[in-house]
Order: sequence, then C-alpha cells, then structure tokens
Amino acid sequence: MPSDDELAQTATAPARPAVVGSQLDSVLGRYRLERELGAGGMGVVHAAFDPDLERTVALKVLRHASDDASARLLREARAMAKLSHPNVITIFEVGTAAGRDYIAMELIDGETLAGWVRGAQLGWRDIVAAFVAAGRGLAAAHVAGLVHRDFKAQNVLRAKDGRILVTDFGLACATDAPIEGESRERAPGSPSDRSGTLTATGTLIGTPAYMAPEQWTGGAIGPATDQFSFCVGLWEAVAGERPFRGATLDELRATVLAGPDKLDDERVPRPLRAILRRGLAIDPARRWPDTSALLAALQRVLRRRRRVLGAAAVVALAGGVVAFAVIPRGATPAGCPPSALDPDQVWPARVAAELATRGGDGVKLLDHDTKAWRDVRRSACAAPLAVRSTKLACLDAVMARIDATVRAVRSEHGPIDGEAAAAELVEPSVCDRATVPHLAAVVGPDLADAFGLLRSAIVAEHDVDLTTAIAKLDAPCARAVALSAKLVGLDPDAPSFANRVPALLRDRKDLVAAAERCDDDAIKARASVIDADDPASLERAKQAVAAVTTPDLLADLDNTAGASAREARRRDDATAAFDRAIAAYGGRYRVRSQLGVVIDRVEGLLGRGRPQDLDAAIALDARWRPVATELRDRTLGQLELHIGEARWRRGDVAGGDAALDSASARADVDTLIPMDAVKPVDVSGEVVDATGAPVADATVTSALLLI
Repeated sequence: MPSDDELAQTATAPARPAVVGSQLDSVLGRYRLERELGAGGMGVVHAAFDPDLERTVALKVLRHASDDASARLLREARAMAKLSHPNVITIFEVGTAAGRDYIAMELIDGETLAGWVRGAQLGWRDIVAAFVAAGRGLAAAHVAGLVHRDFKAQNVLRAKDGRILVTDFGLACATDAPIEGESRERAPGSPSDRSGTLTATGTLIGTPAYMAPEQWTGGAIGPATDQFSFCVGLWEAVAGERPFRGATLDELRATVLAGPDKLDDERVPRPLRAILRRGLAIDPARRWPDTSALLAALQRVLRRRRRVLGAAAVVALAGGVVAFAVIPRGATPAGCPPSALDPDQVWPARVAAELATRGGDGVKLLDHDTKAWRDVRRSACAAPLAVRSTKLACLDAVMARIDATVRAVRSEHGPIDGEAAAAELVEPSVCDRATVPHLAAVVGPDLADAFGLLRSAIVAEHDVDLTTAIAKLDAPCARAVALSAKLVGLDPDAPSFANRVPALLRDRKDLVAAAERCDDDAIKARASVIDADDPASLERAKQAVAAVTTPDLLADLDNTAGASAREARRRDDATAAFDRAIAAYGGRYRVRSQLGVVIDRVEGLLGRGRPQDLDAAIALDARWRPVATELRDRTLGQLELHIGEARWRRGDVAGGDAALDSASARADVDTLIPMDAVKPVDVSGEVVDATGAPVADATVTSALLLI
C-alpha cells in the first residue's frame, strides 16, 4: 500500500521499464549532458550544454520510448511553449535525437518551492507571497486554455534570485476537452505507478495527495481543479501538514470527498482559513470564481499587513523619542489582524448595484449587515486581547454567511427575497456581546446546500418534500438546517396536513437531536423556536435565543410566544408579543413575516371583539393592505376576509360585502365556502334594535359568517 510520501508523488499509468540516466550517452543531439538534476514520473532532467547558443539548459529526456509517452512529452512542450510569463519556465526547444524525445528549457539556479519551504525559517506571509507568484503562472496557463492537473510545490522552482516559476506541465490538458486517449474514469482504490506515462483507463492522473474531488470521481477537469491543488499545497506549506490525509488511496479519497467542513485548521493562520477552505470545496462551482480571485484574496491579506506596518512606521517616525517613552519595554502595541474575508470583495458596490436591479428586500438586508459588520469589527478590534480573538472569529463566521448568501443569490434569478436571505445571515451585533456565541462558518457544500433548501422553502411558501435531500446529509448542522427547511415549508391549510402529523413530530424530534450535536448557537436557537409548541418547549427556546440574541430570532420567538398567548386567551400578552415581532421583522426587511404576524394580530382583535378592537383591526388593514398588494402576498386575501368580518360587526355591511367579494375572487383564499355549496337555511324571528324593541320594515342581509 502506498505510504503518505508515495501519495505525494505524481501518479501515472504503468509503462515499460525506465531508461535511467546512467544509460544515456554523454551527448544527445547537439546537447552535451553534464549531470543529472532529477527524475520524475515521465523523464530524467539533465543539466546540458548547448554549444550553438553557448549556454547551459535543463534537458528533460523521456524515460522510455512508447508512442503514448512521446505524445505526452510533446503536449507538455506545446503547453508550456504557449506561455510567456515571468512565473512559468521558458521552453527553448522540443526535439528528438537517438530515438529519444527531449525538451530543452531554462535552467534555474535554485530549488523547488517545497525544498525552500522545508529548509528556510519562514514566516507564513513569506510562504503566501511565494505561492501567489506561482499562482500567477498558474492563472496565466488558465488564460491560455490550459489546466496543469499536477500543481504542487514540488513542481514549482524558486531561483536563488527569488524568482518563482511553475514547471512540469507533463499532465497539462486543454480546458475545453479531455486529452485524447485518456479516460475520465478511475476504478476506486486503483494503485498508482510512478514509472508510467499516458494514463490508461482506470488509472489516476495527477498526484493523489493534491488531487481535487473531480479527479478522484472522473468529473470534468478545469481551472478549479488546479485551484484545489494550489490550496492543498499552500495549506501544507503554512501548517506543516496536508489538510487531507490517508494511509491508502481509498482512505485519502474518502477524506477528500468528505469535504473541508471537518478539517482541523488550528495550524493554519486565521486570515487564511476561510480562503483556503473555499478553495477546497468539493463542488468546483463553490470554489473561487477563478485563480485570479483566489490570488486577490491572498494579496489582500498581505497588503493589509503591509499597510499596518507602514502606518506604524509613520507614527514611529513622527513620534520619535516620545514613542519610546510611552510604550513600556517589551510591550506590543495592540493591533487587529485582517479578517478572513474582505467585505469589499464579498459585497462590492458593483454587485450590490447589479442585484438591486432585480428588486426585493434582500439587497437592503445584505447591505445593512455588511455595514453593521464593519462597525462591530471596529469595536471588536478595540476590545481587550482576552476577548478580541473570540469576537473576531465570530465576525469571520458572520462574513462567511454573508459571502455564501451573496454567491447563492447571484446564481439565482428574480427578486432577492429578504426572508430567504435572512435565513442564513446572522446579525453582526451578536459578536459584540459579553458572551460571544459560536457560529459555524458556511464553507462546506453540505451546510451551504442545506441553507439553500431553507431559502427555497421560504420562497415557495407551500409544502416542500425534502426527504430525499435530508437523507443525504449526515453533518449535524446541515441536517438541522435542512429539517428546519422541511418544517418551515409545511402548509397547515393543506388537505393532507392532518395525515402528516406523525411524520411532522418525528421530524421535529430529529431536528432537536441534530441541533444538539451542531456546534452553532444560532442553528440551535432556530431549531428550538421551531420546536416550541407548549410552555416547557417555549421556555427552552427562550433560553436558546438568549445565547445568541439576534433580531431575527427574537422576532421568531415573539411570534411563537404571541400565538401561544393568544391560544391561552392572554390577549394583552399576545398583542405585546406580536407588536414586538412586527417591529423586529421590519428592522430585518422581513416584510412577509410582518404580514403574517399582522394576520395573527387581526385574528386576535376579532377574537376579543370589542368596538375598539374592531376599529384597530380595520386600521391595521388600512396600514398593511397596500404592502400586501404591492408584494402580491397570499395574506392579502386573508386580510380582506378578516376585515370584511370586522366591518360587518361595526355595522358597515356594504364595506364588509366589498371586502368579501374581493377576497372571494382570489385563488389563494381557500378558507371561504362557495355559496353554492351551502345548503339553504330557513331563518325566522323578529328584528329588534339595541334596546330590544321590534323594528318595523327592516331589511335583513345574510352572509357566510351569519349562517
């Protein structure tokens, strides 16, 4: 079985026995071979003298003479010859002599990037800077239409003058088509053979330790594949160990396909964690948009450090001797490290403007939270060192959720729904509390997909069957969010709702269990609110929300508490809770939730039925009917139905009839009984006034609520 070191070497297909360097003549064509520099899966590299141009070059000579290997060598040469970039090795010539193919390329006086990282005492910023330079060469290859497919620090050279150059494009392929003769498929657990050449069916292509999920599963290979390998290499360089490990190919494959959610990133510098996790996503579409975007994120981390140092230098020069007098010996001035994600990159003005044209309140919410995040981060940076790191980690998780939401809504169409956006976001102010809640950063596909299900269920506003999707989710947080989506998407008015109550109770039990295993206070609190349907569970929900007091959760809790109080006929308590919920939802641009609570308020007022209650219900209708009309919300018909009742009971029969007629015309109002379905009822009696005196010649109007 391959060892961990073996898994870090290029895997190619089995081939004929290699021709070792000592078996080569001292001359190949016009080149005089001076010494062997190294050997790889495809060939032996020699330092060779070119007498025509009087220079020493690196001559890569094919290790065997198979036709397929020759084809691959020529592809490598052609791929590299397409590139003219400071961070890509220069190709001088490709040729054949004495039956052996070769590539003549620039000879670098230096070492591999991997060797340099191992041998030097480096800060992580120096390592990142070197990888950014290598990434520029990789990005240039992508622009030229090439994918390296075997990017790792061993395939990057660092010259003694500091230049960084990507080399060894032996596995490169065009981005728009597979290499001719190669299979996309690989049998699980098939062994690698580093003496091979052109990959045969059922064989790995690349280096197992650095391969992206799509390389393991036979998926489409593209620039995002190189991005994954780049992030594995950078993680390894700064942490001293690779993110995905396994003693065998099958173990390594399993850890890669499990995704980055459970990776231990304690040894990775905090500003890099979210950047690298995004680049390590299982789904290529969830990685950075391209390599340049990944490099830009890394460069922002480096630039922000330089800006801090530059400002410190200016202050020191301006302060002169005073600085030495004020700062105690050995003390370090307080500083604030850069955030894991730059808000200017997550929510740039151009993206906000682009999404605003689609309408909806979601853009307002994203803009609000990004601005609030900046304010809270300034406060967190000024906090004592003992709590600063906790606050900053919380804010990093908040920004990761903003980033995930922005990327999700950009891939969708239509208005940006405020309700759906709020489902994933967490108000930044929670990170400035005395007790900071723990939030899970949304970087892995499972949790991101689960939040996608929740957004879809909220937008749909009707029963959504998520059983199959939930069955595929094992991670507790993702499962809890997906179950929340299933329960939020239930329609209590659906004819089949009563039959689904047993399944509903099982789902709620599953939700609570999954939330308990989830290390995220906001997800726990949301689950507890959904589960609250009696005094005991409502009290548990209050305690859970107290741990992460956000406006969204408080509004949901007040909404639930108001419904509970109304059922218990504690009408004043219900009114107060509903009013708080309406106000809190408004602060989060959750207009549809406000309309839902307004319906509850109106029903409560009708239940008490005093004249002032009926007047208050009519006033609520006047305030909220235009909002419901503009949104074409389903609550519009319910409002008209309830207001019809209120107007009748206040003596406005014509107004009540008009409201009922309007509600009856709406397809989304299914609570009205068609008049032709009501059996006629003979009513006899005497019409009297308020004092009980008979009224002569009175006209009686019968309506649904009077039958």
